[in-house]
Parts: sequence; C-alpha cells; structure tokens
Amino acid sequence: MKNKKIFTPTPYRSNNGESDKLTDDACLILGHQRNNKVWGFTKDSFIFATLFLALIFYFTNFLPEKFTNYFLIIVGVLATLPVIFNALLSLKNRKLNVDLLGGIALVASVWAQEWSSVVFINLMITSSRILDDYTEDNTRNAIEKLLKLHPKKVKIRRPGGIIEEEISKIKLGDIVVVELGERVPVDGMIEDGEASIDQSSLTGESEPVAKFKGDKVFSSALIVSGNLEVRTEKVGKDTTLEKIINLVKSSQKSKAQISTIADKFATWYIIATILMVVVVYFIFKNTDLVLALLLVACADDIAVAVPLSFLVSIGRLARRGIIVKGGDFLEGFTKVKLVWVDKTGTLTKGKLKVHKVVMWNEYKEEEVVRLAAEAEFFSEHPSAKAIIKYANQNKINFEKPLKFKESPGGGVVAWRQDKKIVVGK
Repeated sequence: MKNKKIFTPTPYRSNNGESDKLTDDACLILGHQRNNKVWGFTKDSFIFATLFLALIFYFTNFLPEKFTNYFLIIVGVLATLPVIFNALLSLKNRKLNVDLLGGIALVASVWAQEWSSVVFINLMITSSRILDDYTEDNTRNAIEKLLKLHPKKVKIRRPGGIIEEEISKIKLGDIVVVELGERVPVDGMIEDGEASIDQSSLTGESEPVAKFKGDKVFSSALIVSGNLEVRTEKVGKDTTLEKIINLVKSSQKSKAQISTIADKFATWYIIATILMVVVVYFIFKNTDLVLALLLVACADDIAVAVPLSFLVSIGRLARRGIIVKGGDFLEGFTKVKLVWVDKTGTLTKGKLKVHKVVMWNEYKEEEVVRLAAEAEFFSEHPSAKAIIKYANQNKINFEKPLKFKESPGGGVVAWRQDKKIVVGK
C-alpha cells in the first residue's frame, strides 16, 4: 500500500534465536497511516475538505470574488501535484491508468484557467482515494482481530517452576502451560494434561475437540475445559495462525482475471478518450468542449471499481472467519452450482441444545435432567451449558454438587450427599 508505514508489534524469537518481527506481512496490511495524517485526519481527508470548501465559496459568493479566485488557484494547484506525480510514474512504468487521464484533464483546465474545474476534478479523484483507504482500513480490521488471538504473556515451565514471560521469550522446546479459558500461543505437542479445545478460529469446527498427551495443538486454539502443557514446535511467523494471516494478505494482493480485463479496458478507454479529445479539438476548436469531455471521462470509478469490489469481498469474508486465497477463487464462485460439505460442525455455530431426553428403567425425565444439571454445574463445556439451560427453561430445580471432577473429552463426575453422578461423553 502506498504511503503507509509498517507498524512493528512485539517481536518473536525465530528458530535461530534472532529477533523476528511479529507477522511481518500482517503488519504491512495493518500499516498505520502515520505519515498520511494531518492533525488526526488523513491528508486526503484534509485535501477533500479544503477542495469542498473552495467550491462552496465559489458557488455561494460567500467571500469577495478576488479572494475566492486566489483560494481556488492555490487549492487546485496543490491538489493537482500528487495526481500529476502518479500520472508521470505510470508513464515511467509504461502503464496507463486513470490518474493519467485525470492529469491531462487537470493540465488542460489549468492551461485554460478554469479553476473551478480544476478543483472539481481533484475533488472526484480525492474522493476515490479516500474510498480506497476506507476499504483497506476495513479489511485491516480483519487482520487486527486475528492478531488479538495472540496472548501477550504466557506461562513457561522452567527448572525453578512456572514463570510468566512475554510471548517474545518463547523458544523452540519450551514447555508452555495453558489453563482453562486461555489460548494456545504456539504450535506444539501436548506434553502433559488433557483438555477440550475450541479451534474454530483455525478449522471452522464449532464443537470443542478433545486433546490428550501426544496430540498436536495449534496457536489461537481456546481451552474450553482442562489444562495443558505444550512443548513448543513452532513460534512466530511459522505458526498456523501466522500462516492464515499471511494467506489473507496474499489473497488481497492476488488479482482476478476479471480485474485484469478491467485494467485492459481502462487502458483502451484512456487511449480512445485522448484520441477523441484531439479530434474534437481540431474539428471544433472549442476548449470548453474539450474540457467538458475530459471532465466527464476522467472519473476514477473504472479503474477502482473492480479491484475495490474484490478487496471489500475478501475483507468482509475474513472478518467472518472465511479465508479466500485470491480474487481468482472468489470469481470462481460464479460458476459454482452445488456445494457438498462433509465435515460435521463446520457450518454450524456450536450452540448446542437438548433436543430430546430418553429414560430407562424407573427414572423420569425431570430427575434425569436435574441430576445431569447438578453434575455439569461447574463445567464450562458447551454440552454442560446446554443441559443447564434446558433445566432452567423447564423450571427444574437443581443444586451445586459437593465435589466435582471433569475429564476433558470423557465427561464429569459429581458427588452429592446421597449419591455419585457420572455423566459420560
């Protein structure tokens, strides 16, 4: 992105022990516009406001005519400079873009001393840049949400005991302790413990997955129940979450075939417009007519519309946890007629509920639900919450158990005064 500085968050340690920037590619997307700020506003916003104000003065005669004309000239010329610069840059790179056509219209308007036209053309071009930046900002929000899945501090088991360290201190082979309600900060293998984890941020599976000693776990997975000790195998940009962030970035850079076609159309459009203007000038010798044609033809929407549509689509999908590899894949959806999904839980929200209660022997439904709710009282598992919600909805009273033990992936055991209650998986 142009005119963006790279923001560098807390560094990780790479495999060779050297400091490595956290999510280098993600930071490029996040790129805070520090150089593009004027008193808290972007430069383009400041230019837009000034141009708009100049036109208001011009059409309302709010200020003396002489002062208004000077204001139009100064504002128009200053706003024209970046457009001319981009136009010359495109010529240097042997590319034709809409800035070139806008630059020609602006030069012609300046030459004819049509200052209101200069300001108006710049207003349109600046509006396009603001829209572009706004769309990119919205897309960066998706990356920021992914970055929030990184814990800032972690618990690491050292020879002297468990200590809390900055995430940058993690090295390969370290034993990371992850407790209930925390997110796994690294990719690794479970060294000790067992837990149910929510890894929907990575796989899309809404239901928690049971993990035991020897199983693999990935960064950003949430511990729903239990505790784990994980031996670190991947840190920093090598983790699964970092690769997803990089995937979002690369997908935004990827151009679809339709975007390429639009670029070609814009090129021929510019050539045709320039030829038309030359012909009209030689036939009618009317500068005002030429300026009118350039003014109508120099709008930025042709070159901006298609890339922006893909950028917006990919960004909105990313905020909903759907990663699209690039514009080509997004365009491919137009040819899709049937989607076949063979993965339980991927398309659901993970909001479990009790559908039916089946009893055996002499037990009644109310008693079964009451006992299950008492056993699950202290559990954070989605199944437990669904049982307790069902009991409350049906106004079934239940008490806290005297003792409680949960086996992640297995079930719970609770004790009350007269009996032990076991609820299996």
